[in-house]
Amino acid sequence: MERRIHYSKRPLDKFFTFRVLCGTIENENTFIVYEEGRDEEFWDDAGLDFWVIGADGVMFRKPVRKHIIVLAGGQRNEILLQFDKPGKYVISQQGIEGMQFLACVTTLM
Repeated sequence: MERRIHYSKRPLDKFFTFRVLCGTIENENTFIVYEEGRDEEFWDDAGLDFWVIGADGVMFRKPVRKHIIVLAGGQRNEILLQFDKPGKYVISQQGIEGMQFLACVTTLM
């Protein structure tokens, strides 16, 4: 499952918060965000950095920088995402069906 977003706003100092839920009871899913057109590249090269700020309802003291997260069934993460430049981006799950992306909750200054 993929969701494509087109970000064309300036200034680029806004953060988006997402709640990512792995809505399956078996196996796991991988969450990754990348610029459109980079889907054939290795995840380590194509993945944009984001910050995990909480997991399973518990907020972290400090954000953890990631570019890929792997979640098992029922797990959820709260993430912050910031785009470096305007463009088209893909928010993607890799693996079996069942990852759910809850809509952008808020935009922070």
